[in-house]
Amino acid sequence: MTTELDFDHEIESHFKALMAAEDEISKRTTEVTRVKDEADRKVRLLESLIADQQAIVDEAKLSILTMMQHEGVTEHKVSGFTVKPKQGKQSVVIVDEKLISGNYITTTVPKVTKSPNKVLIGALLRKGEEIAGAKLSDVEYTLEIKAKK
Repeated sequence: MTTELDFDHEIESHFKALMAAEDEISKRTTEVTRVKDEADRKVRLLESLIADQQAIVDEAKLSILTMMQHEGVTEHKVSGFTVKPKQGKQSVVIVDEKLISGNYITTTVPKVTKSPNKVLIGALLRKGEEIAGAKLSDVEYTLEIKAKK
């Protein structure tokens, strides 16, 4: 049988270990939060830098594309690359889904969802049919850049 003094000493020992462990958990939790916050800040900074660089790239491509179209140039070789305007494809734009007739709605399973059948609508619009709530997009040009082989 343990004496009261031994019992108190044993409880005290366990209590100190418990308090030290809880203190360590608190410190590590705080450190984890700090590291996560710092990582989030760095990610946001990098995403912002990427967006800024992408804007510069997009602006440069648009400038080259505009110059080439203005001069009537269909292809230009520069610094080991071939640069040429590329015509995009028309796509279907759903202006107002409520106006789309049920004939042009596709239902998917197992999760039942209904949405306009853009393939069917596009084919009909290209044939000259008018479909309420849908139209073809304007054709846009992009800049195609390929390395010389």
